[in-house]
Amino acid sequence: MMIKIKKNSIMTKILLPMTVIILIQLAVLTGIIYSGGVIEQLKRSSYDVLSERVEARTGYLENDMNSRWSDVELTVNTVNQTLKTLLSEGIIDFDSLDNDPEEYNAFLEAVSNDMILLMRRNSVTGTFIVLNTQDLDKGEKQNKPGLYIRDLDPSATPSVMNTDLMLERAPTALTKKLDISLDSSWRPQFEFLKNNVSYYPFFYEPFQAAIKSPGIGYKDLGYWSHTYTLCGDNRGAIAYSVPLIYDDGTVYGVLGIEISIDFLAKQLPYDEIIHDKKGSYVLGITDTHYLGYNNVLCSGTLLSRLKLDNIKLTADDTNTMNYIDIKNSKFHERQYYYSKTLDLYNSNVYFARDNWTLTAFVKENDLFEFADKISRLLYIAIIATVVAGMCGVLVISYNVTKPISKLVDHVKNSKPDGNFALEPTQIYEIDRLADAIERLSVDLMEDSTKFATIIEMASSKIGGFEIWDDRETIFITDRFFEVFNLNGIDTRILNKTSFLEILSALEQYIEPEENREGEYLFKIPVEEEESYRWVSMKYANQWNKWIGLAEDVTESMMQLKMMQHERDYDYLTDIVNRRAFYRIINRLFESNRSELKVAALVMVDLDNLKRINDTFGHAYGDTYIQKAVECMKKANPKETIIARISGDEFFIFYYGYDSKDEIRRLIAKMQSTMSNNKIILPDATSCEVCVSGGVAWYPYDCEEYEKLIRYADFAMYTAKSQHKGTIKEFNLTRFQKEETILLGKKELNTIIEKQLIIYHFQPIIDAQTGEVFAYEALMRSNMEILRTPYDILTLARKEFKLREIERLTLFKAMEAFCGHMRAGRIHKDCKVFINSIPNQLLTLEEITSFESIYREYLHLIVPEMTEEERVVDKLKTAKLNEVKNWSGEIAIDDFGSGYNSQALLLSLSPKYVKIDMEIIHDIHKDLNKEKIVESLISYAHERGILVVAEGLECEEEVEKVISMGIDLLQGYYCGRPSIDITNINVNLKNKIASLHHTCFN
Repeated sequence: MMIKIKKNSIMTKILLPMTVIILIQLAVLTGIIYSGGVIEQLKRSSYDVLSERVEARTGYLENDMNSRWSDVELTVNTVNQTLKTLLSEGIIDFDSLDNDPEEYNAFLEAVSNDMILLMRRNSVTGTFIVLNTQDLDKGEKQNKPGLYIRDLDPSATPSVMNTDLMLERAPTALTKKLDISLDSSWRPQFEFLKNNVSYYPFFYEPFQAAIKSPGIGYKDLGYWSHTYTLCGDNRGAIAYSVPLIYDDGTVYGVLGIEISIDFLAKQLPYDEIIHDKKGSYVLGITDTHYLGYNNVLCSGTLLSRLKLDNIKLTADDTNTMNYIDIKNSKFHERQYYYSKTLDLYNSNVYFARDNWTLTAFVKENDLFEFADKISRLLYIAIIATVVAGMCGVLVISYNVTKPISKLVDHVKNSKPDGNFALEPTQIYEIDRLADAIERLSVDLMEDSTKFATIIEMASSKIGGFEIWDDRETIFITDRFFEVFNLNGIDTRILNKTSFLEILSALEQYIEPEENREGEYLFKIPVEEEESYRWVSMKYANQWNKWIGLAEDVTESMMQLKMMQHERDYDYLTDIVNRRAFYRIINRLFESNRSELKVAALVMVDLDNLKRINDTFGHAYGDTYIQKAVECMKKANPKETIIARISGDEFFIFYYGYDSKDEIRRLIAKMQSTMSNNKIILPDATSCEVCVSGGVAWYPYDCEEYEKLIRYADFAMYTAKSQHKGTIKEFNLTRFQKEETILLGKKELNTIIEKQLIIYHFQPIIDAQTGEVFAYEALMRSNMEILRTPYDILTLARKEFKLREIERLTLFKAMEAFCGHMRAGRIHKDCKVFINSIPNQLLTLEEITSFESIYREYLHLIVPEMTEEERVVDKLKTAKLNEVKNWSGEIAIDDFGSGYNSQALLLSLSPKYVKIDMEIIHDIHKDLNKEKIVESLISYAHERGILVVAEGLECEEEVEKVISMGIDLLQGYYCGRPSIDITNINVNLKNKIASLHHTCFN
């Protein structure tokens, strides 16, 4: 017997309460069974065993990491003592320890045995030392020298000859002396510059902590790193490392030990967690009491099924049985876990925020296997009881509902003609319902007739229908098909099949772009009127029937189309505007790319429009535009997209062609058509329609319309710059060549308009006292192409914008200098040297504004005149008068680098002469340079001129120029340029005094 149960049927109404009664009885039974809590107690016991094992394993691991592996104190002391010895013997120096091969080779060789001894003593898989004396957050990444030794099996008996060791990192010269095998991933240095490799955490974290926290001992800066692999190697490891800090606080590297992941996995025997090796250990690092950010190790069956990257696990909670749900495309399971935090750091040390956590995972089925067996037996008993009860309920319900279902089928198959009778069911309540249905049928037919009459009397054309899913009969108003301009169809004889056939024939007129959910819009041609009729048909599904209403909306659609036309078409030319063009071309490239085939975007510009507008007025300009568009339409096929983008710019998009030549012929035809069309101007002359344009090809030049527009624009720019009246095709080679120039010009304009330059300051030191005498303002830029002052000045000279750079330099340099002066970072008599372009003058208005802003500081300004520019006498005199009015002084920059040094010196009569750094460089080694400088100093001192030595980089150069009587010193030795003057370390008083003593005594 097959029983079918439908939603909301009488059988459902009987089944539901009886089923509820059965379930209540079963719930009471189940509650009695489980109220004793036996199952939960069994599960709790299993979880307690898991937690005890994790606690014990955590203690073992914590002891190894704290007491054995990380004991590096003896080695650190020995390494520091070795460094002190080498420093005292002059073998090494801090400034070059990490970049001079002779120095770091000597140091690494001296400590190599200590590193091997550390590895043997601590029973670890590796030791390392990395040398560095620079702040890692400043400047570019650099390779670092160091030593990295590995022993993959520290539990084996050590080899006397070190044959069990491998070198991972060591200088080439040192590998020959250590007689240790090189690993396949060996490198002579720790490579960071190559491929922009990030600094390893065991190196970066403790070293930067020591830099940021001076005065803290290395023990409080010890760091356990998360997992890493050396460049070129695939073996994971963790490390404990400490910064190497000399007695005077100098940080010169890191020292540490390595624990390989394979060796660490052996310390976490996951087979102890639960029987049959079904558990897993996970060791991880996090900033809070949650696991899942930096996983160090995962050992056991969990490894291939669980990823903890985005899961948070509560640690050290013995009162709750913690679990997580693992969802995957292949499986869904629950894992129970217990987490314990390792006590590796004191609460007040630098890396106390890092919590190392050991977590054991066991699948729910494995952990609660015994408890689940007991539960399954109870479930089987409950299910058997439910099945027996439900079978009885179904049989009873079927016998009660059978006569009612028969009545329903009778009603369903009857026609609603207001005249039908229902067979009695011999059930009193149901028979009363049948009588009411018979009366309701008559009333419904009367109401339907009234509704149809109302629709027929409506002023607009409206029609409706009603279709039942399980009936062949339908209801349709008499004028329904007249709305669709279909006359002569008798709706009274239609059934559901024939009605749907007629609607299917109308589907060809549906406008797909205008449809919304629950509504179709039809565009039906009316041949006798040579127009279209727009019909909106709305439909909905209710209670197994479809109800629809069709309405003639032609008038409202015509108004909407008119509004859309005004929105999308240019009022003057009646072609699409910019917004409509971008919408059309975007649709073509997004959804109809197959229709494009070979396509071309032509961008044209009307050559004579501006002249006509300026000479004869915009009315004739509009006539010229209309004539040009008329030619474009006449010469091109109807499907060509022609758009007006701006006043005199147009886009013409050809698509759907098989070759470029087809499009080239159309472009040539358009040019010919334009050349044969003219407009008559008010002065009785004629003006030929002339355009310049550029062509970009799809898909040959590019496949994105944004680039296509950009390329066509560039091609048009090329045509206008070479020969107006032509249409040029895009040339990628030329574009790539000129793009940098165009971007450079754009950057130059941006620099000038937005004043995007900043000034660093370099100290100029008094050679007698060692005090700061002045600062030179040095231009800096953060632009991508124009990065250096040379780049900016070179392009500005080509673009005739040197005067704008001169103005920007003077105002911005003084703005920065005065900011330091007002903040008290510069003493009140300190001068500022500012580079000046000799043949560029500011306007009187600009000079007045400058003097008004910086009046109290004008006497401190020293403009530097370069001899690379030829100076016109008139301009030179004007600039000297400006400085004289300020009570300022003049300096000649880069003296000796140009073609007219002596002439410039005589004509300017400067207060300062700055000797070019090429002459100063290695002056202590070159007698010719000494003679040149001696002569200049002698000449200058006779005339009261102070001489500045630029580009000083070493003590020998400073000693030499001081001995020659130099007045002022400048260069990296004296201080590097910086935007923040407080960062410039100028402390040369004692050094200058010492050099004077050396030179003159």
